[in-house]
Amino acid sequence: MNKFKIGDTVRRIRSAHAGMGYGDTAVVTNVSGINLTLKGYKSEHDAQNFELAEPQFDMKTSPWEIRVNTTEEFASTQRWLEANFGTGLPGLMPKLPFMLTNTTTTGDIMNRVMWGDISSKFSRREIKLQFETTIKSVTYPEVETEQQRKIRELQETIEKAQKQIADLQQGV
Repeated sequence: MNKFKIGDTVRRIRSAHAGMGYGDTAVVTNVSGINLTLKGYKSEHDAQNFELAEPQFDMKTSPWEIRVNTTEEFASTQRWLEANFGTGLPGLMPKLPFMLTNTTTTGDIMNRVMWGDISSKFSRREIKLQFETTIKSVTYPEVETEQQRKIRELQETIEKAQKQIADLQQGV
């Protein structure tokens, strides 16, 4: 029996095998005893050579925004987007402050950078860039695993039930 299930993203932590190197990640497509079949790899892999990889924020598939307040931030952000997203904002810089995003006002995720009014309220996660002369660091939003989401929802349900019990006990 191994600790992984179909759909898990795993990271290789030992020895290269079948084109997969140390640190590479892949999605488990089949589990057979101690062996894993991984998306993109033909050979089976020994589960002891892997750890569960934490979910990563994906700029291509997740809605995001970056707030820009100065000309310098815009220039640095453009360079960072070109390196990490494949493209920056085409054309001239909009009037400051503004945000850069990959999401339309209807919620569609695009494979290009757009700009919007900084006061726009849509369901996007903010990517926070810290600036010096160059970008110092990037903070991606945390991605909640399915198990973490279920635990959080159950904890919220328990808290509501405890409050209802306390309210009813006060009325007795």
